[in-house]
Amino acid sequence: RDYKVTGVQTCALPILQRVYYLKVTFRTELMMLNKLYHKLTRLITFWRVQIFIRKKLKAGEPWKLLNGVWLPLYPEIGFDTLRWIVNGQYEQGEANIVINKLNSKDKVLELGTGLGYITALCCHKIGSERIITYEANPENVVLAKKVFAKNGVNPYIHTKLLGEEKSNIVFHVNEQFKLASATTINKGKSILVEQESLNEVISQWQPSFLIMDIEG
Repeated sequence: RDYKVTGVQTCALPILQRVYYLKVTFRTELMMLNKLYHKLTRLITFWRVQIFIRKKLKAGEPWKLLNGVWLPLYPEIGFDTLRWIVNGQYEQGEANIVINKLNSKDKVLELGTGLGYITALCCHKIGSERIITYEANPENVVLAKKVFAKNGVNPYIHTKLLGEEKSNIVFHVNEQFKLASATTINKGKSILVEQESLNEVISQWQPSFLIMDIEG
């Protein structure tokens, strides 16, 4: 169809264009304010965490108790992990599952020890002898063993990968805590890590409770 443009429509067009421009401008400014808010919030959180850690280090107590497990406040762990430890929300979802679901008859196979928090939590609940955990990043294993010693637990821990078959795998470790991968990763180093067969481990250990929390 052919439509006729009336004088009213002609006058309304610039007004609609102006309204649309204001709407877009408002939306852009709102997005900028939102980004600024998140940056300020992160900065405030950063300094709150730093102040808390410095007080603990000054007092000679660089540890925080979380669900009955002592966790370290070492700077090398990195801010993104430390802030969750300080505010009590570190691995909260996984911890809730362990607290509510793990029972004394379970045997745990954990893939990705990390800092060792969930491992220690499992040990406290059902005993170290019922926990086996695998961590491919040797630097994480060093920290995890410190956590185990502090909490008086002694699970079976292996510095290995689990995969389809036994082999040696080139493993890439990032500068940041936790980040590592069997594929390429930026800002890190490459090491050789032993890999065991996942099926063989399951067959031998016969776990009833599987924990997998792997970041890379």
